[in-house]
Amino acid sequence: MSKCLSWLLRHGALKEGFTLSPEGYLSVDEILRHKSFKGKYSKTDVERVVKNNDKQRFKLRCNPHTNILEIKANQGHTISDIDDSELSPILEPKYSTVVHGTYYDCWQKIKSEGLSCMKRRHIHLSKGTLGANVISGLRNNVQIYIFIDLAKGLAEGIRFYESENGVILTPGNDAGFLAPKYFEKVVDVKTGYPPYTQPQDILKAFSPYGNVTIDKLTNKLATLNFANEEDAKAAIQDSKKINVYGEFLTVKPFQGNSQSEPSTPKRNFTRTKQKGVIVDPHRIDLSGDFHEQLDNIMAAVRLTQEEVTKLSTLYTDLEEILQQLWPGCMAIPFGSITTGLGIKTSDADCYVDIPNEFRNPHVSYVNKAKRILQGYPHLFAELIAIPRAHTPIVKFFHIPTETNCDLTFKTPLGMQNSRLIAFLLHADPRFIPMAVVIKYWAKIHGFSGTGKLTNYALTMLIIFYLQLDPISILPSVQWLQKDPGDDHIIDFWNTGFMKQPDLLPKSSNTSSISELLGGFFEFYSTFNFDEMVVCPYIGQPIKKEAFKDPNLLPNEFERYKQNIARHITPPLRFTTSICVQDPIELCHNVASAITSKLAEEIKSYFKFAANAYEKEKLNGCKDFLKIILFHKPKLVRTKPILEYRTNISPRDLNGIVNDDWKSVVGEIVKVIFEQILLVKLTKVEEKVNPDTKKEKVKLAGTLTKAVWKRKPFSRLYRELQFVEQQRKITEEIMIADKQVIDLQFMLTTTYSNIPRRVILALKVTNGDLNNFREFGKFLNGYILVWFKCLLGPYLRPSAANKPVSVAETIKVLDRNLNISSDSDSSSADESRNSNADEFRNSYANESGSSNVNKSRNSNADESRNSNADESQNSDADESQNSNADESRNSNADESRNSNADESRNSNADESRNSNADESRNSNVAESQNSDADESQNSTADESQNYNAEESQNYSVAQSCKTEFTCQ
Repeated sequence: MSKCLSWLLRHGALKEGFTLSPEGYLSVDEILRHKSFKGKYSKTDVERVVKNNDKQRFKLRCNPHTNILEIKANQGHTISDIDDSELSPILEPKYSTVVHGTYYDCWQKIKSEGLSCMKRRHIHLSKGTLGANVISGLRNNVQIYIFIDLAKGLAEGIRFYESENGVILTPGNDAGFLAPKYFEKVVDVKTGYPPYTQPQDILKAFSPYGNVTIDKLTNKLATLNFANEEDAKAAIQDSKKINVYGEFLTVKPFQGNSQSEPSTPKRNFTRTKQKGVIVDPHRIDLSGDFHEQLDNIMAAVRLTQEEVTKLSTLYTDLEEILQQLWPGCMAIPFGSITTGLGIKTSDADCYVDIPNEFRNPHVSYVNKAKRILQGYPHLFAELIAIPRAHTPIVKFFHIPTETNCDLTFKTPLGMQNSRLIAFLLHADPRFIPMAVVIKYWAKIHGFSGTGKLTNYALTMLIIFYLQLDPISILPSVQWLQKDPGDDHIIDFWNTGFMKQPDLLPKSSNTSSISELLGGFFEFYSTFNFDEMVVCPYIGQPIKKEAFKDPNLLPNEFERYKQNIARHITPPLRFTTSICVQDPIELCHNVASAITSKLAEEIKSYFKFAANAYEKEKLNGCKDFLKIILFHKPKLVRTKPILEYRTNISPRDLNGIVNDDWKSVVGEIVKVIFEQILLVKLTKVEEKVNPDTKKEKVKLAGTLTKAVWKRKPFSRLYRELQFVEQQRKITEEIMIADKQVIDLQFMLTTTYSNIPRRVILALKVTNGDLNNFREFGKFLNGYILVWFKCLLGPYLRPSAANKPVSVAETIKVLDRNLNISSDSDSSSADESRNSNADEFRNSYANESGSSNVNKSRNSNADESRNSNADESQNSDADESQNSNADESRNSNADESRNSNADESRNSNADESRNSNADESRNSNVAESQNSDADESQNSTADESQNYNAEESQNYSVAQSCKTEFTCQ
């Protein structure tokens, strides 16, 4: 309720048709009649919220003229019609501390322009820092304190006020800014360092203590080298007397790396994993008849109404916190929990609807959301941002409800899909129990989830089965959309439909739940997935051949045809082993992640269940559920072939000027292998798929030396051009490594035209698998970065201006702060600390350390890591292990682990080199990859962090070390 009141009183009153008094008051009775409050809250609730609000945001009064109870927000308004009559003017500098809290992302702009009112009427300031009995005026997750010179501001005519809850407010100058000249000092909240501290500042502060060099400087601490023990002891004795920009430093003896810089612990999301454990069917009472067994399964597996209702606090918590960033935003649930198919392991799905005034295509909402949610560790844990998926999401564990949640900002399509599913499955009481059993059956046998048969796709299969003869209970989605008055266009697709259950076509079907369930398995055990598309939109299967030419599709697909013709959306990927068309987003195959191997296994499960039903239907299906839950078919498993994939995305290829862009790619690949790695490639096969128009080129090569062992030679030949330098390093390896290996491999380059896309797939044909794994992991870590470096000369001028050259890649960037961009074009959004560390270390070495090359290596590897991370989700449609199709679906159950193993380490604020480590492995796949045993060998646990090894910090050997922090 507090968040709703805040938004209404501060921002939304006029939009909702209310009229505020000049002081900002609104009648409580009018509020309680509003749709967001009606029937939910009373005056007692309002009074309780005002009394217990920890920041004292609200004030109640009895209007002296009308005797009506009214409420107002004490500050924070964006509504311009409110006056300042109830604010207390500050006429003299009576407060010694006036501070504004902000974030690293905002500092660069604030440093140059000053603090801004933005859309609010005032800039908010506090009378102290966090922990200083401050009630309001500071968010508890701020990263930077900006101390304001109140006396100077008042002397120069800047107006300051104090609200009734103790917040200092100022409208700034006429333009709404409080200029930087009024900043007294700026301090990093975490460490006390001023965020602009540079190595030379540290050296100057410690200059009285002899010859001092900086071994390491991060945003948390610094390690210094002294000429002798006496100088070090003198500095330690002056602990808290030495200062930088007025901030006193704590100096203590160096205790070793284990204390000065603890290693980043491996992420172990125990709560997420525990929540994802499905109930063992052997623990469910399956005695009695079919219906008794069904009731017991539903009781053990499905979420109760109380559990679903409890989840409302999750969305309330999200809204209240995210509205600090985007006032007026709404957290809207969707997914299986809202459709009635929620089971105990189901994740919550949430779409955050951000008001248009805060929408910006260049902002990474998921990174911003992750950062602010991290400030509430008592509510949110195990946070992961996946900004580069087709649908970027934030994953987290909500502690109060013990629920995993996927948070998305991109499109409300998933929300509309959920509403459609809920409407159809609640049209008949038989549908929900049947669907829950099918979902549970697929879950326990392990073929639903990421890279497999998603729960959303499974639900579409159920709906499609119920549309067809002889079942014919549900109408097609196209029939539900026949009235144009129901149209609701989102992202060029019609998401509207008729929502009156009593208007649905009457069905004469009287089948029992067991008959519907058995019929489902029988239907799909014989369905021709190889040639037909499952199409719930028209309620009939369509031949895959029909999608080769959209003009040959039925008239019902007119919107699909138009979107394809206008290049608004890509065509449906109908050539996959199983194709299930989304009934709303018609270009989306929701089963595209299913490999041919997995498709055969799923068909085997359908046939096994169908045979079990055939045997049990004359026995009242008494043992039917036991058979399909306890047993599974015998599957013929072939040994998978280990494969490493690298995806080159359209954004890297679209800038190529040459119309024959494929020849450019081929030439660069040839340079990498033949000129850099000194491996001769021989063309084996070249063919074009007439259906997909994809071109494949297969090249064979033989590796004789371990070219991945580049670390010992990485500092050599820096004066040479990139290709020559890397070739020289390979030659050094050839000479130094006496062991000869005979590793034969096949490199397959797959080209797609619309959009431009390339997949490089590396397979072993003969040789030691361990050597191949080392080579594959090395190549995945380097080839994309090398490709971009070599691509520069082929790009049009606008694209060529991007930092693709090696010189720029290894350039020591001038970063005064550990501040990142919100743009999706860089993974630096989550690597504030590592960027600052890299810069400070490089500067420190140049100003006194014996190892100048250290800064070059660390920055080069950071650039490699950032570029490598860009490949993580660049080709979701092509990669069979892609998370893109998963993310677009509305089911959280199957997307919790979606690229999690790759993405959990994708944020550099957790591990400086983890992006490279994970992005190298994110494209490792088996040729039929969903259940491949050998794919486990390509995970991060086994991989060696090549880039990380090259970017290790090398300590400068000196006689004495100390470290200090600012406290």
